[in-house]
Parts: sequence; C-alpha cells; structure tokens
Amino acid sequence: MARTTKSTFSKEETARYKEIAEQVKAKGKSVDAQAAVARTESALAEVAKLAVTNAAAEEIQASEGVLLDGCGGAVLSVGSLEVVTSDVTVEEPRVVAEDEEDAGDDERSLWGDGDDDPAGGD
Repeated sequence: MARTTKSTFSKEETARYKEIAEQVKAKGKSVDAQAAVARTESALAEVAKLAVTNAAAEEIQASEGVLLDGCGGAVLSVGSLEVVTSDVTVEEPRVVAEDEEDAGDDERSLWGDGDDDPAGGD
C-alpha cells in the first residue's frame, strides 16, 4: 500500500493565503462586480495571448526534409507537398437488403412428417 504524505504549504504561501483572506474579510459584502469581471477578462486575454500557436509552415525547408519511404529510406522530399486523394477508394459498408416477411407456408412442420400439429385444431 502506498504511503501518503500530508501536503504542506510554504511560509510564503501561507502568508499570501492569510493576506488574501484578510482582504476578502475587509471588503465584506461591498464587492465591485464590474471590477472583478474586468480583472477576469484581462486575465483571460493574457492567457489567450499565450495560447496562440503559429500555424505550421506549408513550405518545407531544404534543411528539414521529409522521408517519403520510411525512417530508413533514401527518398527525401523538400519544397511543398501536395496531398491528392482522388485516386483513393474508400470502403463503405454494404447495404443489407431486408428479408421479406414469409407467410409461414414454407416452414417445415415441427413433427417432421409434413402433417399439421394435431393440437393446433383444424
């Protein structure tokens, strides 16, 4: 069984927590919602700036070739690569025709002799 350890905060983290708690207590119920929303929007804008990724370059540099025949291959491509899928056939599931409902006339009798069930009446 794994031994768990008690998580502890550093002195700086504890002091910061207590400072924030005191600020919240001092404000009481007079919190400015507009200021809080503005701070949140500002923080989200900063995160969005950091999250922006540059699109991959379409052109492959000569120093960054692409091996076309595997990792041990000798065919190196540079420049722009064009992907053409017009000659690729895609397997699609077959359409299964539904069986027609039989009237039951062709079914074999349970008795195996061709006679009708004697308990069935008629």
